[in-house]
Formats: sequence, structure tokens, C-alpha cells
Amino acid sequence: MIPFATTKHLTLRAVRDSDKDAVFSLMNDQRVAFGNNEGWHVPVSDMMWEAAKPQLLQSQLLLAVVEIKREFVGGLNLHLAQPKDRDTDLGISLAFAWWGKGLGTELLQWALEHNFTQLNMHRMSLGVFGDNERAIELYKYLGFVEEGRVREGRCREGGAWVDFVRMGMLDREWQARKDQLGSTAQFDDVVVSTVSSFI
Repeated sequence: MIPFATTKHLTLRAVRDSDKDAVFSLMNDQRVAFGNNEGWHVPVSDMMWEAAKPQLLQSQLLLAVVEIKREFVGGLNLHLAQPKDRDTDLGISLAFAWWGKGLGTELLQWALEHNFTQLNMHRMSLGVFGDNERAIELYKYLGFVEEGRVREGRCREGGAWVDFVRMGMLDREWQARKDQLGSTAQFDDVVVSTVSSFI
């Protein structure tokens, strides 16, 4: 299959049915779900996969599997709720084995470029748990601005309350920040996840 896009280390391509087991493994991993799941963490089943497919095709502007040398790394989606607003909501999930290698940063930089250059969007938005401080630091470094914080808006496993943070970036902010960005090597150990499930 011809890839949709490539970066220095990553290949992005369309999702296919043969990805089901890899996606299940990703979404059933408690470490991954802890960072990107707003609801109850329940096992992902065949029935959920079939039910999700039509919805994904209708609501996602971009849904891609991320690979390195044909090995599944994770997924990326850009959700466009209202086309007239030109505001995508970003979702990223990376398999635990690939955390801390700088791939989330690389994927985010590609997503921003694609969102504002190819898709001509006005905004990109994301949600993140307030205790994911390193991810928030990375998002701010790349140019995202904290736009709202729901205090103790999400309950973690074990009953701990955490803030839910909404962040966004405008097209002109991205262009200005893109011109300033240098190396992001300092963020190689960041666990990047947004509160948006891959399926």
C-alpha cells in the first residue's frame, strides 16, 4: 500500500481491517488508555470495531495508522465537527513500546503542518489531562495555548481528580511559531497523548 505521508521516522497510511488486532492491543493497554480515555476503560471488542467504522469514516477528516518499517506504532486522527469553523480536534495514541523516543513530537509537527498547510484549517484543538505536565509543556513549546481548564473535571482510576485542559492553536500562531522552532530533542522522553480515542 502506498503511504499517505512520511516523516523522518514514520509512515502514515489508511486504516484497514487487518489493523484490528494492533488497534485492540493499543486501546486495551491500560497505560495508553490512562492518557487518552475520558470514559470508563473497557475492553475493546470486535463489536465495537464494527460499530466504530462507519462513524469514523463520517466524522474524521484524517484517520491514519502510524508505522515504522511496517510495524504498528499507533494512530492519529483529526476530527472536524463543523466544517465551517475549520477547527480540527487532534487525537494521538502511541503504543507503549514507542513512548519516550520523540515520535509523538515528530507526529505532532507533521499533523500541524498538514492541518494548516494542506487542509487549510484555521485552528487545531486538543484535550489533555492536567497531570500530563510534560505533554502540556510540549504542546506549549510547539505553540498551543491553554484555552480552558475544567478543575477536577476528570476522575482517574482510584478516585483521584484531575483537571481537564483544552488547548488550541490558530493558523497565524502556528506560522509564527514554525518560523522560530529549533530542535525538539529535549522532548524525546515525553509521553504524548491527547484525550481522544483512536477508535
